[in-house]
Amino acid sequence: MTNSVFPTGPSEAETLARDVVRRLESSEPLSAVLPAARRLAGLVFRPVEEQWLTWEITGWTPPSGAPDETRQRAYSIWEPLHTSTNAVELAKAMVQAPPQSLKGLSRLRSQLEPVLVAGPMTNLEATSSPIIASGVSSRAAARTALSESMSQAFTSEVIQRVKAMVHSFVSSVLSELSGQRTQVTLLGVDAPTVFATGGPLLGRLAEAVDNLGWPGHEASACIAARSALDQMGLDLYKGDGKAYVSPIDQKEYNPTTTEGHRIHAVLDELWLITRDERRRQALGHAHTLIRQVRSVAARAKTQVVMHEDAVQTVRDAYGVAHAICFVGGFPARDQPESE
Repeated sequence: MTNSVFPTGPSEAETLARDVVRRLESSEPLSAVLPAARRLAGLVFRPVEEQWLTWEITGWTPPSGAPDETRQRAYSIWEPLHTSTNAVELAKAMVQAPPQSLKGLSRLRSQLEPVLVAGPMTNLEATSSPIIASGVSSRAAARTALSESMSQAFTSEVIQRVKAMVHSFVSSVLSELSGQRTQVTLLGVDAPTVFATGGPLLGRLAEAVDNLGWPGHEASACIAARSALDQMGLDLYKGDGKAYVSPIDQKEYNPTTTEGHRIHAVLDELWLITRDERRRQALGHAHTLIRQVRSVAARAKTQVVMHEDAVQTVRDAYGVAHAICFVGGFPARDQPESE
């Protein structure tokens, strides 16, 4: 692994995500933004969200044929967003026995069977504009006017829920893409693979990378980098705990009594079962990287750390993770499901 900086600009998906967030936060109708959000879902390989956003554009239709997992998961997103109160039944109940408080109204709504407010988003937006009724002369007319008014209000609620969910999805994608670009710029093109493979084990290392983006957080970045090494050692070490002499650097390590020795033991265990000489060299060099990280992190507790030193410390900790990753040292994980 090299320490070269890889200057990268935003990808097509990141640029699109940023634009979609901007449009969602403007006064632009949601129906006009949804096609771009669906395209984003396709670019980042999120088929569940892509199907859900398709339904927001075209309207949901009952499935036909064999059950489809993607559609089922997409429906689990769509259905709560479009579930609402039956405006006709609520209006009828309110005319017969008007609730005396908002709490009473809420209780009345909860007693009614929910309905789905479905249809293309353009249709929902067209029916959500308020209508002011006047000259109501009978109970039936009052019930009709009240039903229409509440139906429009409930449709507006659905639109706002959908908009909030789209914003949440696109914002999370933007954050993920931006974070990946930062990782690649700082650590190299393998960074997304290493972080995806390591998963939660590299949470503190990802935090260290983030800290480098904040002025004055150099010490926090160094300490987080050291914590990442400790976490890897704690979770990956599967030995008997006995003291031993490393076949790589001939130093003695005691994984049981010294927590910081566990990550060294992990490297040695992997070195013994690895036949690729280049990978073995990376594992051997990782011993040196660990000591460098610990040295700077210890200094960071009492002294000011230069930014370039903090960057190098985070890169050194990443170098250890990189060496472990490419000899299969991280446990196999299920592919993360889309939210």
